[in-house]
Parts: sequence; structure tokens; C-alpha cells
Amino acid sequence: MISNDKNKPVIIFREENQDSAAYFAFSSNAVGLPDYWNDFHVLKVKVKNISGKEVIVTINIKGARTNLFIKKSMGPGKRSVFKIALDELPLTAGIQDPYKPSFVKIYACAGSFPAEIQIGEISLIYKPNNKKAVVDRYGQRINGTWGNKIFNDNQLKAIKDEFQNTGFTDRDKYGGSVSERYTATGYFRLEKTGKRWIFIDPDGHPFWSVGVNGVRPTSEFGSVTGATPVKAREFLFDQLPSDTGIYRDAWLDSFHVSFYYLNILKKYGSLNEWRNNTLQRLKTTGFNTIGNWSHSVITDNPGIVYTRTIITSKNQKFIIRKNIPDVFDTDYVYSLDSIMENNLNIKMIRGFWVIL
Repeated sequence: MISNDKNKPVIIFREENQDSAAYFAFSSNAVGLPDYWNDFHVLKVKVKNISGKEVIVTINIKGARTNLFIKKSMGPGKRSVFKIALDELPLTAGIQDPYKPSFVKIYACAGSFPAEIQIGEISLIYKPNNKKAVVDRYGQRINGTWGNKIFNDNQLKAIKDEFQNTGFTDRDKYGGSVSERYTATGYFRLEKTGKRWIFIDPDGHPFWSVGVNGVRPTSEFGSVTGATPVKAREFLFDQLPSDTGIYRDAWLDSFHVSFYYLNILKKYGSLNEWRNNTLQRLKTTGFNTIGNWSHSVITDNPGIVYTRTIITSKNQKFIIRKNIPDVFDTDYVYSLDSIMENNLNIKMIRGFWVIL
């Protein structure tokens, strides 16, 4: 158990406003407790009602997602020990540690009468020593078996060469159908045939775009989308990669590990090898387009038709509210035109995603 000085009250406070409750808020280290509570399962607070009236005392562990609280009615001169189970400790705002609460509040309310309480020992009680890992080194559940569950690195490497045939023979290098021919302009364009519009690829063949969004081994630009938060709950994992070894890039920051990226590094050894294999798999299984949110290691040297992402919220000049740009601003339109013009000579671009 970790606690503050048991022999001294932390604070005595009074509720004198007849229309509201008095409260005392504090962070963990302000009362001598650790910042991280992952090793504890109960918060214990000793309280004494030193008023001459009944007092309702509420203790609230505050987090951005939810709250944990306990409430008791205490008669005049009574002592009580408040115990709050921490099994569902609230998360703080943003990408934070799940076992680090924002703060603790203690409320005292005596209705229409002034109240006075004394707060004594505030302590944390350790969890029983029964921690067991539930996630293996590949990011899978330890318990249970199923088809294609990975147990060693050799299994990962063995499935690397699946889907290695040459793909479809009735398509051109862009993925267009060679069964028909239209005017070739060297770029993607639209043409109306009868009552419908169709894509025409740079070689003049009709192009039915079949694509996959999010072709990526991991997130980019500081994003941790798809990664697993591990800070302060390392005990849940059988084995985490070293943050200094050959798999260090699987750590997207000091809090998050991407097991998917880790397995890619184990399987292929490098991003370039992953890229080459992924492109071959896409072509072999009938895909001819890489969609939005795909990784730059793919889109910078695609070898397959792709769409380029334009994120306009990065230009603060056009932002009017909450990262939303003024799309009716003529300068905003000109800026989009400029970005697209810089890509005119890239024949593999089928179009653009404009992200507000």
C-alpha cells in the first residue's frame, strides 16, 4: 500500500455556501501518490465528519471519458473509509496513459447548513500478483487457436510468396481492358459512350477502377492509427519489440507499438520488399488501383494506378473554423489547381482525394 502521512489530515474544509457543495481537487503527486495507478486496484480515503450535521461526501476520480465515484452519508462526528475499485479506471483526454487519472475530487454537501469534514489518510492498495499476458509477440490472443495463427517467424516468411503468379493477361500496364480501344491521350480521362461515362486509361483502353484504400504498413506523419497503446500496461503483452533493435520502427512513439508493422518487418525484412510483394499481390488478385490513405512508400513509386491525397486543412490561410477551410475562397480553388498541375505529368494518377 502507498499512502500519504497517516498521522496528519490532508485538509479540513467547510461548505458555507448554502446553495452548493464544497469540493477539494488534487492530483496524485500532490498528496504523495504515484502518477501511474496500473499496479493498484483500490483507492482508499479516510474521512471524518466534524460537523454537527449530517454530511453527504462524494469522492470522484475524474477522467475525460468517464468517472469513478462513491457517495456516502455521514452522521455528525462519524468516521468512514471510502474505497473505490480501480478496475475501470477512466482514461484521460487524448493519447494518454490509461492508468493515469486526471485528478480526484472530494465533495461535501450538508444541504442548507454549513459543513466541515476532515480528510485523513489517502492511499492506494496494490493489486494481487496475478498478472498474466493476454497478447503474444505477434499481437494475437495468447489463449485459443485458429487456422493460420502464427507461432513462429518461419510461418510468416513461408506465406510471403503466396499469390506470385503473373496476374491477368487481358489487361494493359494500367489495368485497363485490352478488349476495346479508344483515343489514347497519354493520360486518364472520361468519355461518354452511349448513355454512360467511362474511364479511359492513357493507352486508350476502358478502365474499370477496382481499388483498395489504406495500402500501408503503418501510419505516417505522427499518426498512431492502428497501433496498440502499451505504456503502463506492459504486463498484458508476452513480448514487446526492443525500441533500439532492428524492429525499433514498430514503436510509433513511446506509447504505441504497431504489431502489424512489426510482423511486416519480420516477414519481409524491409519496406521496399513489402512494397514489391504487395503490388504483385494486388495485381494477381485483380486490383488495379491504390486508393486514399495509402503509404508514401507505395505512392511515391507505385507501379500501379493510384489516387493522390490532398489535405487542405494543413494550410491555415483558408481555415475558418475547426480545421475546416473556406472552400468558396477563390484562392483556395487556385491552390488546389496548383497542386494538381504539379502532378500532370504523372500518368499513373487516376485522380485526387481532397481532404478537408
